[in-house]
Amino acid sequence: MSLLRFAARAMVAGPLVAEGVEALLHPQDHEQVAAPILEKVAGKTPVPIPGTPRDCVRASAGTLIAAGTLAGLGVGTRLAGLAAAGVLGPSTALGYQFWKVKDRKERKAVRQEFLRHLLMTGAALLLATTPRRRRCRRDSGTS
Repeated sequence: MSLLRFAARAMVAGPLVAEGVEALLHPQDHEQVAAPILEKVAGKTPVPIPGTPRDCVRASAGTLIAAGTLAGLGVGTRLAGLAAAGVLGPSTALGYQFWKVKDRKERKAVRQEFLRHLLMTGAALLLATTPRRRRCRRDSGTS
């Protein structure tokens, strides 16, 4: 593993873990984003969504923490990337619709959050496309 790849994984893992910890410690701040998303998808899923928006925020936070930790350790990076993108993608697209905001200052703030989440989603997708490590076969010396 190259030093550059190690550093890049750590740079992706850090914000994922930080975002997850922040959401886990302060789920009420994220409920405002989660509630409308859950309302939109509630009738469209074949299985009912259990719990409250706060429970979904906590589950998403746990997923981000786990994905960031795995990515940082270099264990299951592709699975970690898919899990993080699966959490971040829908919340980015449905939760930060800056084009619907009328107030200029608020639109700018929501757009910044949208772009930040979009960046993290892209980084997670890059993790998901990381090639597998090739293991070298050592010749045992016998022919």
